[in-house]
Amino acid sequence: MDEKQKNSILLDETEDAFDALMRGELSDLSELLKDTPIGQSVGVNVYRQTSMSALINAIKETFETCRHILGDDYFNQCATSFCQLYPLFQNDLNSYGSDFPAYMVELVETREELAALKFLCDLSSLEWALNETFFAKKKRPFDLEKFGKLTDEQRGKLILKLGPDVRLLHSHYNVKDIYTFHRQEENIINERSFDVISSDHFYVIHRGSAETNFELLIEQVDTYNYSVLSAIKNESCFIDICENFAREIDGDMQPPPFGDYISKGIISDFIL
Repeated sequence: MDEKQKNSILLDETEDAFDALMRGELSDLSELLKDTPIGQSVGVNVYRQTSMSALINAIKETFETCRHILGDDYFNQCATSFCQLYPLFQNDLNSYGSDFPAYMVELVETREELAALKFLCDLSSLEWALNETFFAKKKRPFDLEKFGKLTDEQRGKLILKLGPDVRLLHSHYNVKDIYTFHRQEENIINERSFDVISSDHFYVIHRGSAETNFELLIEQVDTYNYSVLSAIKNESCFIDICENFAREIDGDMQPPPFGDYISKGIISDFIL
């Protein structure tokens, strides 16, 4: 085995040991670093501090609106505590933070100073949905030609699929308005107040078309459309959705607006 292969093996072992350390598991990282010029304890601390800083920064960037509301110092404390409790299990910072909304629920329930900020729980869920949407796989255009060739029996049994970038959110607050407000820098600089409305709000988060540079969209929908899209997400078959959600429009019973969902890319595929 040449020197290059030995170094490659050592690097792999070091990375595995470091991952174990960050997950709170037994690790031999100190032993692997004992012969380094900076010493094993310093080496471990450098690795840990650098990784922790990266995790904290990822949380601060993903949940930027929550950070604006809580303030940098307070949010930094929350983010640091979260990152200590929830280590990174995947080698992808873009996927880190899925547990943060649940962590916000715990904070709001246990910290008296957050009692008036319960909307942060749903707001953090919105920001995580936007993060997932941004990094989701590219969706394929709905194959209308293939759909048109299906028999009635096949069409009745098929399962529609939401686009990989589509997320649904039921919030008890007007979190879209709160989020949009905090995206305007002048509102933050001038410390303007914002309205929190406590009522049911339903949202569809997805990417726009190429014509709009695939911008992230937060569409507020009514209970009916949210229920239809939830049934699609839960993989109800096509005929059941048509029957369960048929509604009277201008005196005629009409199925859900599948064409509208398809044109927006909310529905992007189907399986038999």
